[in-house]
Amino acid sequence: MIFSNLLSIRCYRTFQQSFLLQVNSDIFLPLIFDNDKYDFAWNIEAHNLNYERLPLTLKKLNETLNWENDELLIKEYHERGALQIGYNLFINPETITRHVQHKNNEQFDLETYLNKINNSI
Repeated sequence: MIFSNLLSIRCYRTFQQSFLLQVNSDIFLPLIFDNDKYDFAWNIEAHNLNYERLPLTLKKLNETLNWENDELLIKEYHERGALQIGYNLFINPETITRHVQHKNNEQFDLETYLNKINNSI
């Protein structure tokens, strides 16, 4: 499967050393948001294939620009349960825990995932 337009950079300002990165897909996360059902669904296969790509891209971009902007390394909650910590995107702990309790997936290790979140802070 080929995806396009996964990321876009907006508000690129060299004088402020800042930009906004918009992620247009859930392929980096273990859950996707189903707009029709207004609920989350498992996305383990795409997550496992793509999770490391976004942090590596952001890290490379930051190294290439060599800006002194620490805003890329913030902790920020986004709508629909996404959590950005530095270069990493996660589903926030409350959302993923609740989903596992109601719709467990044997391929997903909640404890390991929560440890990744805690180790990124």
